[in-house]
Parts: sequence; C-alpha cells; structure tokens
Amino acid sequence: MYFDFFVNGVILVLFMILLLFLRLDKKRLGSYLEDVKFRKVALIILWSLVGMGLAISMIFYPALDRGHDINDAVEAASDHFLDGGNPYADEVVPRFSERYHGPDTVIRNDTYNYLPVSLIFYSGAYLMLQPIGGFWFPLTNLLLGGLVCLTAWKTFPKPYRSYSLPLISLASIFFMFDNIMLTFLLVSISVFFLARSRNRFRWFLAFLFLFLGVFVKMIGLLALAVLFLYLIQRYKLKDTSVNLQCGLFVITAAIIALISILPFGLWSVLDSTVFYFSDVANRTTSSGYGGTILTVVMGDPSWFSLVSNFLIGTIILSTLFIEGLYKRIFLAEGLLIIVTIKASQAIIVIPFYILVTIMVLALANRTEKGLRDDRGTGTYGRDEPLPRTIMADRLRNIKKDHRR
Repeated sequence: MYFDFFVNGVILVLFMILLLFLRLDKKRLGSYLEDVKFRKVALIILWSLVGMGLAISMIFYPALDRGHDINDAVEAASDHFLDGGNPYADEVVPRFSERYHGPDTVIRNDTYNYLPVSLIFYSGAYLMLQPIGGFWFPLTNLLLGGLVCLTAWKTFPKPYRSYSLPLISLASIFFMFDNIMLTFLLVSISVFFLARSRNRFRWFLAFLFLFLGVFVKMIGLLALAVLFLYLIQRYKLKDTSVNLQCGLFVITAAIIALISILPFGLWSVLDSTVFYFSDVANRTTSSGYGGTILTVVMGDPSWFSLVSNFLIGTIILSTLFIEGLYKRIFLAEGLLIIVTIKASQAIIVIPFYILVTIMVLALANRTEKGLRDDRGTGTYGRDEPLPRTIMADRLRNIKKDHRR
C-alpha cells in the first residue's frame, strides 16, 4: 500500500507553521508584516509566484486536464442532469481507474459521487459557460477563488488581508480542477460570520454556509461537528439566542437536505456518495484508495470503515480539550489525513484557510477592534461588544440589584 508523501507532507508543514507561529513574538512579527517596505517586497514576491503559477498552468494545461478526473465527472453529471437524467441512479460518470491502478484496468462508468449542492451549482455554471468548451470547469473554480479572495478581504483587516490574497490565489490555481473550490468559498463565508460579522444570527449563518460546504464535499463535516460541540461546551445550552440559532439551523439543514436529495432518490444519493466513499471495495476497484497512515497500516480489510469512523469520532471529541474554536477546526480537519480512506488533495483546503485565519486574528487582535478569536473560555475579548442577549441579561440584573 503506497503512502502519499505530498498530501501528508503539506498537512505536516501546516502543523509545523502553526506550532512555530504560536511560539513567535506576535508583537515583533506584526511590526515586520505591517512595515510598508517589507510588505511591498513580500507582496511583489507573492504575486510573482501567482503569475508564475498561472503561466505554468497555461503552458501545461493539456497535461493538467488529462491528469484530473473530477472535471470529467462533474461535466458528465451536469450534462446528464440538464438533459433530465439522474446521475445518482444512472451510470454516466466515467471512472478513469487506470489513473490509479495502471493502464490495464478496465474503464467503466458509474454514478455521481458528490452531494446535490455540487451538482446543482456546477450544472448552472456548465449551462452558462458550456460554449467555451472544456475550460468551463477550471474557469468556474478560478472565479470561485476570486470570490474567496473577496470574502477574505471583508474578513481580514489591513494590512494582513493583503498577504492572504496571493496565498488564496495560489491555492485557487492549484485546485482549479477540483470542486473543492466551492467548499472553499462556503467555508470562507462561514469564517466571515464567525470572525467578523456583527449579525445577531452569525452562529446560524456560519452553520448554514459550513453545512452547504459539506453538501459539496463531506470533508467539512468535521468542522461542522466541532463548531456544534464548541457552542454546547461554551454556552452549556443556557444562551437562548445560541439555542435558537442551533435549532433553526437543524431545521433549515433538514429542509435543504430533503429538497436537494429527494428528487434524486434518497437511497440513490446515499449509495452514490456516503456509502461509496466509505466502501473500501468500491474505492479499490474504481477510484483512488490509500495514501494515509491508516490505509498503510491496515491495508484494505472490510472493517476499515469501522476503524476509520471510530478514529474520526475520537478526533472530534478530543477537540473539546483544545482552547480556541479555530484551533479545534484546524486540528480536526488536519488530522483527517491520518485516518481517512484516501489522501485526497482536497483535505488541504480547510486546514490551510483556518491556519491563515488563526494567524491573522492573532496578529490583528493586538490593534483591531471587533475581531473574534473565540478562545472557548466562555468570555469575550476586552474590545468585543457583548452579544445582545448577554448584555440584556446583565442590564436586567443591574436593575434588580438597584431595586433591592
């Protein structure tokens, strides 16, 4: 069983960057990053790398196109869906298994393996951009990357957002053949509501966009679970507003799931997505499998999924002992590379963006008011206004004490 050094290596580098950053003097580092001359030089280097990435992608575009199969799968499913078919029941998606198992493997068609939010969105993009040919899919993802940059611009304060934009652009170029870019955008919007928004329903909106990201690729499921546990631990079900938002989210998520899944058939969707990604036999014969530490250690036994799911649950519960919401999400999504069924490059996206968020918030909170780092201590930062519900409760208590 092979080991994917690239994906595992990138995740390891992200963890090392976080550990190094936590040990650094934030004040000194911030002064360097905020220096005008340093920022100009750094941004010239970063944007030059973006330009090089675009140039390389254009030069080697045919090879990149042949080296990916998600774009072929999404296009086939979108085309069939727009023609009135059901890609979750009809085997119309090409399985280029020779890319994983050698040229002698038989190529066969299968059903679509990504949840309906992905299908609906990319079908709309395919309908609009179909005239430009096969480039419609990477172009769509690059446009999504632009929206991620816009969201980051709204989320992160000066001058740190200027550093984040070229980094996000590089990631967008790297993932332009992967539908993880839609999850990337939805996760970034969720982070905006968590870190920057003053909307009284920010928890609900953060949940909602994170859930939609899960309905594109299920990788974000760990972040969703971590956020839910975080709110329970932090507020202990005593905050009426938080309870209301969590309840509203559960109802909304159930409605979205039913509306998007039932037209395709509940069992057909589950069998093509959830059960497919957890079926070792299916993955070993039709698509990628392995590359993680768990697959190397265990091989491909029929009970692999049981062990993997148990370890994923353990990772999620272990975040209860970590300080800070974003660190919890980073830990859960990062450690997924150890226990999942495949070392997919898409696993990199959420830890990458959450790491950027952690670093920006840690640096910006020295001077910027209104940024939330959500340490999980049950208290609010000195510069952060209290939520209306807590403020109202305190005012009522003050009035009661005054009457006494």
